[in-house]
Amino acid sequence: MKYLLLPVFLLICITACKKDNDTITDGASLPKQLNYLTGRWKSYASYYSYGAEPVWKPTENITYVTFSANGEYTNSSNSTYDHFELRATDVDTTLRIYKEGQQSDTAVFLISINENTLVLANRMCIEGCGDKYVREH
Repeated sequence: MKYLLLPVFLLICITACKKDNDTITDGASLPKQLNYLTGRWKSYASYYSYGAEPVWKPTENITYVTFSANGEYTNSSNSTYDHFELRATDVDTTLRIYKEGQQSDTAVFLISINENTLVLANRMCIEGCGDKYVREH
């Protein structure tokens, strides 16, 4: 009897899982991601992990970033970078921000985005670090 209940239990667990369709993290919807990304964003939280579970804290120095549909990028706290691109794989999408006039020397972030929230996780942090942004209207 218990062997019959196990498949039923597993089926219930699998079908009960629901994916949040508003948040895009994979490369399958690159045009939708670019559409969501375009605009001005205000930082409101950040985290840096030293190996433990990351804890989001309110941003101390608010930063504004702007992404345009033609690939231009501005950052209120860093004028070194001026353009960006999204790169998609089967697993995730990365945001690459390039220094002025260059296509190498980049900052690379894993991106999670929906209509009003942007999360950028820096790929260079070993233990993890990232920033959350809210869309400016």
